[in-house]
Amino acid sequence: QGEVDVVSICSPTDFHIDSIISVLRWKPQLIFCEKPIASNLHDAKAIIKACRDSGVKLVINYSRRWDPDVCKFKNDIINGKWGEVHSISGLYNKGVLNNGGHLIDLIQFLFGSLTVLETGKVSYDFWDNDPSICCLLETNSGVPVTLNIGNAGSYSLFELQVVFEEGIVRIESGGLKWVTKSVIESSDFSGYRTLGADIFYEGRYKECMYRSVENIYNYLVDGSDFPSTAMSALKAQIVCNEILEKSISKEHNEEKYD
Repeated sequence: QGEVDVVSICSPTDFHIDSIISVLRWKPQLIFCEKPIASNLHDAKAIIKACRDSGVKLVINYSRRWDPDVCKFKNDIINGKWGEVHSISGLYNKGVLNNGGHLIDLIQFLFGSLTVLETGKVSYDFWDNDPSICCLLETNSGVPVTLNIGNAGSYSLFELQVVFEEGIVRIESGGLKWVTKSVIESSDFSGYRTLGADIFYEGRYKECMYRSVENIYNYLVDGSDFPSTAMSALKAQIVCNEILEKSISKEHNEEKYD
């Protein structure tokens, strides 16, 4: 490897491919790049190939994969704490690729691959080439997933709600706040189960950057794995790209029959 161990790419998304290709000549051990990988799927795949061919580790900053609350939540799901998953719903704004990509990556981290079924309302609420889009998806096991939108001009919006057999879990304010509701026996109707009161607690989302840097250090020292990789980021971008393509196709079909 070269004299540079790590390069952090924080340039705007449209410049990622040029920035990464230019620093590969330094032969760093690792490139830590802001999400998404690139502004389009073609460039994203080209970046991954260039890094692989150069022997450079590419890590994408889908920050919530380093969130200790998210990691604990994932373990709780795997261990059956909340029971069967009934539905998943998210709220976002500021672009399906930019902020929507965070939400899609988070859902895939927790529940596995997503399939896009349908798209709805489109809102160009921040980026000229990256609208926020309502959509319906499902997990590999058939759990319905809905993503709804707000307008970035009004306020920041990033929330996820998961309805389980044994309660409901909500991630609010991007992960700064969490709310849970557990199933209890009804005090009003014998034999019925209902949801208990909201339980609020502060999230640890602010620790994500520290933990990602710690992960990078451990990788350089002992080769530790990363929760967010080029391939996991590519999977999120593929879903975002499909949402965009379905939305464009739907819009063209509607114009055709007007």
